[in-house]
Amino acid sequence: MLLISNGHLSWCPILAEPCRCKPSGYIAVIILALATATLEFWGSAESGSLALLGDAWHVASDIIVYLVAIMAGMLALKDKDKAETIKGVWAIRNANILIVVALSTMVWAAWRISHPVEVATDVMLWVSAVGLATNGVMYFALKAFKIEHEHGKGHDHLHDTTIIHTLNDLGISFVVVITGKLMEVAPWIVEYRPDSVASILICIWLIEVANKTKWKAENAMKTEKHHEHNHQI
Repeated sequence: MLLISNGHLSWCPILAEPCRCKPSGYIAVIILALATATLEFWGSAESGSLALLGDAWHVASDIIVYLVAIMAGMLALKDKDKAETIKGVWAIRNANILIVVALSTMVWAAWRISHPVEVATDVMLWVSAVGLATNGVMYFALKAFKIEHEHGKGHDHLHDTTIIHTLNDLGISFVVVITGKLMEVAPWIVEYRPDSVASILICIWLIEVANKTKWKAENAMKTEKHHEHNHQI
């Protein structure tokens, strides 16, 4: 992106880490994610689309991921030894909330497969299109802020996680757009059932992502505790 070069804003005074470039990027993405989630929650209520609701919940959950990334970055500077544990606790909490929301939405969607409800596809389509475009901007912004460290220091795994979450959002938004278009073209054939089916598939995807997040967080916490124990010995 034009304003970002090698992971830094063009006006960064030091062009090295630690600086405020990446936290500034997270704040910008949080604002975009909050606006997108709010629009999609409204769009779901207005159109009756469960697929759009599933997308909204996923975008909303990513806000916590970005906040954790900011907090972890600050804590890493103060107490690097505890950073993984704090990140892990919040990641697990976020994942558990996402699983509960996904399961609840799946139950509702399963009922609506046998009791189809008309969906306002015009509202669903333009809201999901805006969500797709915004998620695209967020994804490329986070990619631009990725800094690969030199001299064998590795790279920012937490930032990789935020990129993966945003890429998932991008994929889900695309599924919602395709679902809305299918229902717009042939509502008399599909009877709006693709919305419920897409919602269930999205929720299964969310649960899978949440479980992987928990697994990675738990492993990171165990590793950190092991290192801390060895250090004390």
